[in-house]
Amino acid sequence: MQTEENRLSVFADGKTTTPIPELASVARLVKGIRSGKHKPQTEALRALTDPDQARAYKATHFAAVTWSGTFSPDRKADSLQSHSRLICLDLDKLPPERLAELQEQIQGDEYTHVLFISPSGNGLKVVIKIDLTDPTQHRAFFDQLSDYFREVYGVEIDKACKDVNRLCFLPHDPEAYFNPKSEVMPLLEEHAHPLPPSQPAPGQADAPVAPPEVEPLDEATRRRINDAISRAHGSGVDLTARYEDWVEIGLAFASLGEAGRTYFHQVSSLHPRYNYQQADAKFTDLLRNRNGQVGIGSFFHIVRQALPEEDARPNPQPEGRKAPPERKNLLIDLIEREQQLREAASKPVVFSTPLVQREGVSIIGRHTVNVIQGAYGAHKSRLAELFASLLLAPISARQTGFLGFEAPALERYAVCYIDTERNLKEEMPAAVQNIKRKAGYTIEENPEHFRFTSIKAVNRAERFEAIEQYIQHVRQSTSLHLFVLLDVVTDCVSSFNKDDEAMKLFDFVGNLCDDHNATFLLVIHQNPGTEKARGHTGTEAANKASTLMQIGLEAGPNGQESGLIRVRFLKVRRGKKPAHLFLEYSEEAKGLILADGEAVAALVGQSKRMAEVEDVAEYLPTLLRAPMHKNEVVERLKKEFGAKDSTIRGRLRAIRENAPEMFDEDGRAVRLAEKQEGKSQFYFLAPIG
Repeated sequence: MQTEENRLSVFADGKTTTPIPELASVARLVKGIRSGKHKPQTEALRALTDPDQARAYKATHFAAVTWSGTFSPDRKADSLQSHSRLICLDLDKLPPERLAELQEQIQGDEYTHVLFISPSGNGLKVVIKIDLTDPTQHRAFFDQLSDYFREVYGVEIDKACKDVNRLCFLPHDPEAYFNPKSEVMPLLEEHAHPLPPSQPAPGQADAPVAPPEVEPLDEATRRRINDAISRAHGSGVDLTARYEDWVEIGLAFASLGEAGRTYFHQVSSLHPRYNYQQADAKFTDLLRNRNGQVGIGSFFHIVRQALPEEDARPNPQPEGRKAPPERKNLLIDLIEREQQLREAASKPVVFSTPLVQREGVSIIGRHTVNVIQGAYGAHKSRLAELFASLLLAPISARQTGFLGFEAPALERYAVCYIDTERNLKEEMPAAVQNIKRKAGYTIEENPEHFRFTSIKAVNRAERFEAIEQYIQHVRQSTSLHLFVLLDVVTDCVSSFNKDDEAMKLFDFVGNLCDDHNATFLLVIHQNPGTEKARGHTGTEAANKASTLMQIGLEAGPNGQESGLIRVRFLKVRRGKKPAHLFLEYSEEAKGLILADGEAVAALVGQSKRMAEVEDVAEYLPTLLRAPMHKNEVVERLKKEFGAKDSTIRGRLRAIRENAPEMFDEDGRAVRLAEKQEGKSQFYFLAPIG
């Protein structure tokens, strides 16, 4: 039984091997850590920059404790008098951001008894209660906790913590965490009787240990497993919330041999911190070390405890009366989401580094939906592919060649390219090659984190499901942030002119961002002869996109092709909209390059003199932050564009009639509107929808 009666040996410093006569309780030690008792030596240690000096100072100036018990007459392992049923774990050499992150996560762990920052200031000490019945189990608990912290938090425990006489120096930490009612870590079956794979069984010195036979997987058992997993996913119940249940489920599926691996991943993916590689390594370890004492029945037992019985349903309705449809309890989801938001809103909000930026402005943020629109032949797919190449490129290859767009210097990404319209023999392979080549790979190479497919042959009614299944599949193979390029998005709905389908599409994509740690870039066609994206899907894209880019070919004098391509940033939710980007297509580079400066200057001067509708529309959100008298608007625009009165009034009339896409400074879609107050008439920007 765990109690606060446990007493621990305390030593005057690291050099002393004889404990002081008085034993200490956990509560007393935590009180000392929180007080100023150890503050002077802690501050002095952290001021030292020489590692050897710091080691020597710590050994002679800090009191220390053996968390795992009492020792006498010295602190050798065989001098253990009584095990405290506690174990202290060291997490060393943590960067400040990672330390703060882990501190918050581990403090919320049900098994954390004591948590404090190490004397050096760059590590954590974690004390756990263990259900130890014999001191010889100390090493087994260390191995189990090493697995636990590696799989749950992605950190390695200092291997010296395996020693029962491990000494822990006592620092100053006024925020030290102490939970007297923390849970006790049980010893799991896989660690209770460890037998290394290379160790022979007793009495069989020359023969390897034969693993237990695999349980047969008949069709009835297969259906029962699939049904249980479907019910768990449908109800949102995490069968692996407790670590020991996760291990037991793994052992249960390991009893089926390799046939259980996929089931283990399907169940493990219910956990919010599921990681494919860690779960896969865990199953391999369980498969190798299974002892035959846990079978598939253990999985069904856990399912019965966590989920209501399948046949526990209301009494059937009398014959002839139709049963009312079952109502999904949305309130539970909303309350859970409220709690998540409450916790997030009570802390400082730090916006994540954008995936792509240009000249210091965020272009593509994390967990956002972004859109590139353009007419046929406007190179919108090439621009989208360039973003994919930038994020796929090795970190060392991101410095140049991406039109001034930049990605974070020290982060890697997974790129998923889903196409809807190219043929599979030439067009799609060529697009994939372009992305690889631009990212710095040869066409023969297959980058590990680049996945691509086509849903062209999938029935339109099933394309949402196909996309989600594919992204789930990709997500299982990587823990990196996922950048998804969907080209073109209007092919994912049966009609781009239906409001309900457009809204369903963007709700679907937005949920994928949240559910799969993903960011989306959608490509969409413009209506022929207009500046608007197609149908209600295009309207919804403009409303929901965090960043909306428009790419188009620029006409020169007399309507002739200029060879220039203009990228307009119609909407950028985070930050000020960047200036237009002018590009050219280069046959030599097989892609887009920055345009010649003189040609750009000539085109911009000509465009400004002509006061094109799109240029005037783009300027209006800057001008009309508040309603303005019509005559003043005209005068301001005449001065800005150097155009005639009649030209400006004609452009404003065209903007009122055609409603080109415009967005205010908050990223809301707006239209040019008029109102009259008394005898005065005003222009203002009215929100759309």
